[in-house]
Amino acid sequence: MAAFDFGENDLLAAQRIVVVAAIRSGSLAEVRAAWRAYQVLAEASIEALTDEGGAHAHARIGLILAKAAIWQEAGDQVRYWEELMSAQDYAEGMAFDTPGACSVLDQASAMNSAEYLQAAGRYEAAIEAYIGREQLPLTDHDRGLLNYRVAECYQALLPLKPNQPEVADLLNASIQSALLYLEERPEQGWALRLLDEVKLAGR
Repeated sequence: MAAFDFGENDLLAAQRIVVVAAIRSGSLAEVRAAWRAYQVLAEASIEALTDEGGAHAHARIGLILAKAAIWQEAGDQVRYWEELMSAQDYAEGMAFDTPGACSVLDQASAMNSAEYLQAAGRYEAAIEAYIGREQLPLTDHDRGLLNYRVAECYQALLPLKPNQPEVADLLNASIQSALLYLEERPEQGWALRLLDEVKLAGR
């Protein structure tokens, strides 16, 4: 894969396999470690480029697209679309308007454009409904995934708020809700592993 001056060398290609396997395993610790290793290798690859013509910035957009492809390969469509939107925002912020850059990004962001719009709209509407702004009918699967994502946020927030027990309470409540709504779903394993991590951390 090569886009925006970024291409996966043999080391990155091998680490990509590790990242995909970690995501599919559902272990947040494995996912974070795998992504960190991938990021280190990617940054080294980018820094090895001469920065002529803004090659580093172009390559970083390529890296975002490479990450999007990894999430897609691992089966996480939400993270896939988030990365594509990040690439779009980054390119617009850098005012990249060369024909080559535009053609690559347009191709990436236009893939399954109808699916993209549907997924993005549903995700945003679901969040609004979940916090009570709308009454969109959600499936238990929707609720389970939302609770799981919220729990991930609380887990990341907890070390920054060690003296606020309500954050730990919200984390545990979100995990329990995710477990309930994801019953007999493959993603329930994600919530169980997150619960194990929280227990091991004494939260």
